[in-house]
Amino acid sequence: MTIETRALIKIASRRQPKEASQPPIAEANWTFYRPEHAHEDLLALCHIFTQIRSELNRLRASFLDCGCGDGVAALTANKAGFETVYGIEKNRLLLNRARENLSAYVSQKGNLGLINFFHGSYYELLPNNLEIISQARQQLTSLYEQEGVFDSPNFKDYVQALLNNEENSLSINNLLKNYLFPNQNSQFREAGIIKRGQLDIDVVYIYPSDIFFDNIFLPQIGQAMKEGSLLAVLTPEDDPIRTEANLLQEKETLSFPNHAKTPMVLQIFQKKPQV
Repeated sequence: MTIETRALIKIASRRQPKEASQPPIAEANWTFYRPEHAHEDLLALCHIFTQIRSELNRLRASFLDCGCGDGVAALTANKAGFETVYGIEKNRLLLNRARENLSAYVSQKGNLGLINFFHGSYYELLPNNLEIISQARQQLTSLYEQEGVFDSPNFKDYVQALLNNEENSLSINNLLKNYLFPNQNSQFREAGIIKRGQLDIDVVYIYPSDIFFDNIFLPQIGQAMKEGSLLAVLTPEDDPIRTEANLLQEKETLSFPNHAKTPMVLQIFQKKPQV
């Protein structure tokens, strides 16, 4: 194990302040990055990211972590050889933690290339249009009726009140618009992540955790990606991702050690050449 890898494991495993010890509800089931798994999982993740980087036939390669959480996966990508690394995180508590972890990583490793964490939504990588907001509302309405979708009774009651009150129709749309497109993707254009309406990123990585991923993000991200780029999705082994074959083709599936309660795999998809 290299010094840098040990530093990453130490960063991932360090104890957080008491008030930050409990993750938000939506992130409560993120078992993969928990401190008790940091040693094995980060070693495996670093090995896999190194393999992906070595297969990219280019001098410099970029990596984007959609929903980067505390930034450890993004820092691992840098350790694995990605010269340009970005992370997007909507939760400010986790974003602050990511930036603290970046500072700790810089102090351990020194010159890193370019690493930057942004506050925002990874849905801002998609076209901002009313159709996506409408799809999200339909998805919310449908999933609300399924038992167990929301872990919090208070949030469930709140959503029910919104959905049942016709006068709140505009409020629902505004709620979804603010969730999906809080910054209108301007910061991503300014950073060069989006160029001429397309993602200028070699590897887009995501550990899905929200209800809109399958029906909204996944079909749209393939359109935004550049030709030949990769989408890497971390998912339970028994619940693989299905995507439209006309945009993305599955390249390979990489397995992690089965020490965890839920065995994980990294599915790699590649954007097909345009005909």
